[in-house]
Amino acid sequence: LVESGTTQVISMTSSVNEIHESLGKLVSRVNSGNESFLETISLIEDISQKTKIINDIVFQTKLLSFNASVEAARAGEHGKGFSVVAEEIGALAAVSGKAATEINSLVSDSIKKVQKIVDTANRQSSSLIKEVEQKVRSGLSDAEGCRSSLQEINIGINELSKTIITVSESTEEQASSIKEISSAMNLIEKITQDNSRSAFQAKSEADGLIALSKGLTIAVRDLYSLIQGGLKLQPQPSEQHDDPPQEQPLEAMKVA
Repeated sequence: LVESGTTQVISMTSSVNEIHESLGKLVSRVNSGNESFLETISLIEDISQKTKIINDIVFQTKLLSFNASVEAARAGEHGKGFSVVAEEIGALAAVSGKAATEINSLVSDSIKKVQKIVDTANRQSSSLIKEVEQKVRSGLSDAEGCRSSLQEINIGINELSKTIITVSESTEEQASSIKEISSAMNLIEKITQDNSRSAFQAKSEADGLIALSKGLTIAVRDLYSLIQGGLKLQPQPSEQHDDPPQEQPLEAMKVA
């Protein structure tokens, strides 16, 4: 689960980096568009210069036309002499026409370039928008996968926590049982030691009794021997016909 979550996070980070690169491309293309707009501005400035020329020509044409009108009015029939002025006016008109043609050409070129800029910007913007949308969807998908993985991790952690609690409780119970067993073993050991001491003491007492019994047996035998010896030394009266005393068994004497 952890490895899956890590993979999802790495993939999401990669998508974010790709979005960053796409934004860098957008900035580059915007800069390129700015250069095109600068060219358009330069063309507009040229148009402005041409417009100034036209304005100057128009002004001069009007002035010459006015002067020609005044002189023609004064001269009457002789006003035909102002043909030179008329020629100048014609020349100025030709210049004005040429300037107008150049202006139209410049304006037409400007319109085409501006339209091209707009079309290019639209295509680039559309392409970038689609690319960004795709990356965003990919990022959202990765984020959703990461969220799911994290949920699974959370569930796993909860289960692990429950297991740890159960193991801890079992461990505590085992520790309590072990403690009770240890106490019982100590008690058994104490009882065993007491029994061992009692057995040793009983053995010592038994050995003492055996030694005492042996001593008594020897003493009884000695006493019996003395008694038998004394009876043999006493005189036998003739008038008495009693039977001689019979020897008592050693066992009977021991009982007595």
